[in-house]
Amino acid sequence: MKKVVLFVISLVITVIAFAQEPYRLTISIYGDGCKAGDIIYLYKLDQKTLRGKLVDSLVIGKNNQVCFTGTYNHPEIVGFSVKNKAGSSSFLIDAPEVRVYSVLQQEEKSLLNPTGYRIKDNTLMIEGGKENEALRYYQVLYKGYSSRSKTIGVEDSTKYTILLKSLKENPNSWGLLYFFNLGKRNFSLEQLDEILALYSDPKIFNSQLYKNLIEYKNKEMKLKLGEFIPDFELPSIAGENIKMSSFRGCYVLLDFWASWCGPCSAELINVRKAYDLLKDKGLKVVAISTDEKEKDWLKAVNAKKMNDFVNLRDSKRVLWNLFNRNSIPFILLIDPEGRIVGKELRQENIYEVPSKLMK
Repeated sequence: MKKVVLFVISLVITVIAFAQEPYRLTISIYGDGCKAGDIIYLYKLDQKTLRGKLVDSLVIGKNNQVCFTGTYNHPEIVGFSVKNKAGSSSFLIDAPEVRVYSVLQQEEKSLLNPTGYRIKDNTLMIEGGKENEALRYYQVLYKGYSSRSKTIGVEDSTKYTILLKSLKENPNSWGLLYFFNLGKRNFSLEQLDEILALYSDPKIFNSQLYKNLIEYKNKEMKLKLGEFIPDFELPSIAGENIKMSSFRGCYVLLDFWASWCGPCSAELINVRKAYDLLKDKGLKVVAISTDEKEKDWLKAVNAKKMNDFVNLRDSKRVLWNLFNRNSIPFILLIDPEGRIVGKELRQENIYEVPSKLMK
């Protein structure tokens, strides 16, 4: 049976006219999952990388409380975790007073927090601030759909619809902008345009999260279907540098992968099928490994029987930045003129798309 840790967080902010404002964050711990002497870590969201950055840590006092003080840029997403305890919680600072009720671990039976909301599945309840209300609106819509869905998870198109509805009900929400940043790789250029057009607050335009979307969109424009793929040069197994432009006149499946990547291995079956079906018609497979260690790359090429592909390595992941990606597998189809005619190919599309174009 899991131990219960209920955190009641009282955040009091002294609002002043400067860009950075002081805060006093008090976390009270209830339950037997934590005790005096345990360490709580406080994080802030890096709005460029969307990763948490450790900013402070304190020991829980005898009164089962810790108190953090510091400054924040309005608004701010912060989070906390307990050393050697599973789970974490995050919330948004955007009001003079914010109260957070959170359970990091729990028993099989659900708990009721002080406001009467049921807490389960590592969720949290937040009171205070317009932005937190917007996030709560989104979470209610999202959970309502996912609880009715018979499939695992929620489809990307439905997530987009829910986020868009939430934004229309909560105009210029900075907090929802964070969720759009998280899901941007699953949105089309048309959807990104629709999102950006709904924001009108100049303060939002100057925010890093908004700038992230603009930057992402501009890079994606270069990878639109029909655009010429940027030329690049990478080393092969033989040690010679090979340019992408050297494959002009052929259809090319460009497959970004790594030896440690499970999904890449799964899609390799479909890449192999495409090659076996179409190699006599001139299809080339250019497999670009992102392995840092050469020995891992070479071992995987042999183990996965990829020696009949053109094998290149991008150990510094230069192309990840060029192609605006941070995950693999990433598979493109390039036509004989060097234009992108297939993008984000997965499963049967890996062989069906080139088969239709190479009839």
